[in-house]
Amino acid sequence: MKAVQSWAWLKYLPLTTGDTVVEDDEHWFFLLHLSQLVSFLIAPAFTDGMVTYLCDMVTDHLIMFSELYVDEENRIRLKPKYHLLVHLPTIIYCRVDLLLV
Repeated sequence: MKAVQSWAWLKYLPLTTGDTVVEDDEHWFFLLHLSQLVSFLIAPAFTDGMVTYLCDMVTDHLIMFSELYVDEENRIRLKPKYHLLVHLPTIIYCRVDLLLV
C-alpha cells in the first residue's frame, strides 16, 4: 500500500469494524492509539504543549508495543523506525517553521 492508503485504512478501520471488537482487547487499543498518534503527527503546525504531549504519546506507544509484541526469547524486536519516533519531538523543535508561536 502507498502511504495515503495506509493512513486511510488506519483512520477508517475503527469506524467500520469497531463494533465487532471485544471492548478490552489490548491489540485493538494499541491500534486506536497508533491511529491517534498518526493523526497527531500529520498536523501542519505544533505548539509547545503539542510537542510535550507528543513525547508522552510516543513513550506510551513504545511501551504498549513492547508489552504486546515480544518474541520467544523475550527480546523486543524494534525496527529502527520505532527508535526514530523517540527523536520526532526534537526534530519538530529544531524546525522552527513547524511551531506556532
